[in-house]
Amino acid sequence: DTEKVKKLRLRTRRNAYCLPSPTERSGSKMEQFWDATLARCPNRVKHLIRLDESGALLETPSREIVLNRKTQILDNCKDLRDVVRNCGKAKRASTFLAISLSIAKFVSLKLGQPSLMRPLLKMSSMSYTFAILFMVSKLADKLEKEYFFKYTDDYRRRDMKKIPEKIWIDR
Repeated sequence: DTEKVKKLRLRTRRNAYCLPSPTERSGSKMEQFWDATLARCPNRVKHLIRLDESGALLETPSREIVLNRKTQILDNCKDLRDVVRNCGKAKRASTFLAISLSIAKFVSLKLGQPSLMRPLLKMSSMSYTFAILFMVSKLADKLEKEYFFKYTDDYRRRDMKKIPEKIWIDR
């Protein structure tokens, strides 16, 4: 099986490298290394043979498929799925605690402050608590978004407009 994989021609990569610059040569050398090394991984050979027989290796995938972090990373790694799930829990917990703290403050203003809640419901400690809960929620949201496709075509078009026209010779 490994001999069959070593004989596979990955034309999509070779067609991408057309100029003999040092950077492109180093990239192709690295890909040759990965092709030789990854063939030894369990079940990889069978999967590559199936892909080759179906003709999938001859097609260049779209940038949305290649850059989609959910399908490339998250669907394959249980630990990262747990991280994303825990980020969701942290966002919900921080929102719930902030709402509960707000309700407790309003209730204590109407009914009078019990002595046990007085230090927690002081305005200075509440503002610190709200700031911490807000930071936890935002950081969990930012970490969770890192595992999903985020560089959409709109972002790409916006970034391409920032490139000066003098760079392109044909314009």
